[in-house]
Amino acid sequence: MGPTGSARIVQIHPTRKCNLSCLHCYSQSSPRERGALDIKLLCEAVTVAAIEGYNTVSLSGGEPLLYAPLRELLQHARACGMRTTVTTNGMLLTPRNIERLRDVVDVLAISVDGVPASHNRIRGNALAFDTMQARLADVRTAGFNFGFIFTLAQHNLDELDWVKEFAIQQGARLLQVHPLEEVGNAAQRLAGKTPDAFHLL
Repeated sequence: MGPTGSARIVQIHPTRKCNLSCLHCYSQSSPRERGALDIKLLCEAVTVAAIEGYNTVSLSGGEPLLYAPLRELLQHARACGMRTTVTTNGMLLTPRNIERLRDVVDVLAISVDGVPASHNRIRGNALAFDTMQARLADVRTAGFNFGFIFTLAQHNLDELDWVKEFAIQQGARLLQVHPLEEVGNAAQRLAGKTPDAFHLL
């Protein structure tokens, strides 16, 4: 049994296109990216993964909600007997996109980078936090099992308690803490901010 317990997870980034260009983005996704992987190729890969014993497909990016055949890919993973997770920045969780995810997502993970000002700075968008938060009412109404992902760096350890309380207030079922990795955008824009041994205690 590994660090993810009994889950054997296939991580898929169907596109690097994103509505944001975040300081810590390991895949250097942005609105300038246009490429996307072919849906047939991804479905074939998911089929093979299921045969090999993987039981969870985790989709991120980029912003997966910008991948047009997202629902088709999630439906295929479900048809292969796999659980599905989608990681999003939350800004595009409109009623239309929520309907695309309905009944095909087991866990919806939404990124939160600290208090609103910190979140907006990391995301490079002054409306990022308020827009994400405004979408949560529809997420709850739709009955999603959802939670938050917090990227821990040296500058935001003191904001983790705030994020925890925010998650509880919003009705989240989980809070994952991911240490910053200095790859992609973070290698240049957050150099030296990886948590040290003190922060990881």
